[in-house]
Amino acid sequence: MLRHTKRYAHAPHAVEALCRDAGFRTCTIEPLDLRLDRDGKPIAGFLVVAEK
Repeated sequence: MLRHTKRYAHAPHAVEALCRDAGFRTCTIEPLDLRLDRDGKPIAGFLVVAEK
């Protein structure tokens, strides 16, 4: 999904499905703050580690 900020956003369940469909054995998703916005507030996101 392309947000109004022109940045893409992916739902964790969609990434898990893509990893599974691509044949990855595991797909670990960890929440984290990706960056700070202009006001210094953290922008939440997640890190994905997938293993074949």
